[in-house]
Amino acid sequence: MAYTFRIHILGIPHTATTEQYSGCAFTQKVRKFLKMMSGRGHQIYHYGHTDTDWSYPDVEHVPVTDDNVLEQAYGLEYTQDQAWAQRGFAHYFKTDDAAYRHFHATTIKEIESRKQPHDILLLPFGWGHKAVADAHPDLIAIESGIGYADSFAEWRIFESHAVMNATYGRSAVAHCEQRWYWRVIPNSFDLADFDYSEDKQDYILYLGRIGRNKGVDIAIDAAQRAGRRLIIAGQGSLADVGYATTPGHVTLMGYATPDIRRQLMSQARALFIASTYLEPFAGVQVEAWLSGTPVISPDWAAFAELNVHGVTGYRCHTMQEFVSAIEQVGQLHPRHCRAHGEQFSLERVARQYEQYFQDVTDVYTGAGWYTVKETL
Repeated sequence: MAYTFRIHILGIPHTATTEQYSGCAFTQKVRKFLKMMSGRGHQIYHYGHTDTDWSYPDVEHVPVTDDNVLEQAYGLEYTQDQAWAQRGFAHYFKTDDAAYRHFHATTIKEIESRKQPHDILLLPFGWGHKAVADAHPDLIAIESGIGYADSFAEWRIFESHAVMNATYGRSAVAHCEQRWYWRVIPNSFDLADFDYSEDKQDYILYLGRIGRNKGVDIAIDAAQRAGRRLIIAGQGSLADVGYATTPGHVTLMGYATPDIRRQLMSQARALFIASTYLEPFAGVQVEAWLSGTPVISPDWAAFAELNVHGVTGYRCHTMQEFVSAIEQVGQLHPRHCRAHGEQFSLERVARQYEQYFQDVTDVYTGAGWYTVKETL
């Protein structure tokens, strides 16, 4: 049985829902949600920037912010010079700043004129969207892609079991504190955005924010010990992690546009990401697999859940293991990486969202957890 829903989804207040803001994972989750859910019979309302790419069937784009608002909040360097590409988004926004307050007030008003009973309100940025949820308690508010530490909604979708279990906390190991309606649905990816290649060049790729929390210093050290070239692409500077000069074996690419990202990913010998925090998902590893590129990672959080050791990459604990992984990664076949990555396609993830929306709606319109439907 096919279900259809009325969905209100909020854009990210400090960006526009376009490919241009590829450095913001939350913005891209909104963009891909619109792409994967449009044309499936749902009525979708997207609230965001005037520059949003909104040419999707069944999607009404509702403009609630623009560059004038962002300029007043963050300055011309943000809107005109796009300094966020180098400095990172976190340097500018706060979830209670002028841009957010304008977004919240305008969105609250626009939803009021469109909402109907049992409509779904998606909050892709958690606390950055809470003010809108608070103003519309009659809607079914769902945090739709939790990849952050603190969540609040009754209905929650997590990016991975790693972040969901971290939210439960250690007390849940001893006590019955699980929630049937907390669900894990992975991030989705458009397979057409990536070039699969078995023809690799002799470099290791680090792609992401430049910081110790992402393990860029480990990548630099391991690549040097393994005698390999390392390409670093992303927001930030090596000076931020204590490097006065760029090491000789390192090439800095700066912020990677989607086209550059696509090329780097497909030609890399391996993607190296050694996040030292509890990584909720690390979408860059799925992008690598779809490009036929294995991933070298730690053995915790979403990596332990998603990166299949010895098949799609290697999970490491020590510098010796990181160096060995770089030396041995050529033994892994790109086709296994690609096949693994395809489980995160738009079509497959869309069905998981629809099932969850129906499960939650049954709480309001059916027998809730005990709703049992006839199956064919």
